[in-house]
Amino acid sequence: MTDGAPRTGGIARIARGDVAAGLVLLILGGIAAFASIKYGLGKWSVPGPGFLPFGAAVLIIILALVILARDLTGAVRLEIGQVTSKTALRDVLAVLAAMVGYAALLPVNGFLTTTALFVGFLLRFVGGKSWLVTLLVAAGVSVAAHMLFVVFLAVQMPVTPFGF
Repeated sequence: MTDGAPRTGGIARIARGDVAAGLVLLILGGIAAFASIKYGLGKWSVPGPGFLPFGAAVLIIILALVILARDLTGAVRLEIGQVTSKTALRDVLAVLAAMVGYAALLPVNGFLTTTALFVGFLLRFVGGKSWLVTLLVAAGVSVAAHMLFVVFLAVQMPVTPFGF
């Protein structure tokens, strides 16, 4: 249809796919939650081996319910062009390239630097944010991730030859 009328056939296919994805995630989340209980959740102060998988399963279930509620209530209406546009494809490929680049640069540039570059690339070139926002958020995210993983959780992360 070239008269600007919505293409409901494409929207219906997308909505059915989202509902199916929501149902699959809901089922998988439920299976993972029950399986993790068998390992033992432990206590809040001393978590057991099933605690983290249970938390992840609950998060998957919540997100699946959000997907189902959004799609079944019709809260989101997409035009078929929004999903299949060249810009959307470019953005997906850019994110994929950024993730491959992150994995390749991590051992060489270290965690802090590579994370800042990764977040900065996504914000500036995929998200279209200003340079100021990009620099501030990229620096903040990489420092926060460093503090969380390296300082608080004592996870060994790759560092640059300069020690950061």
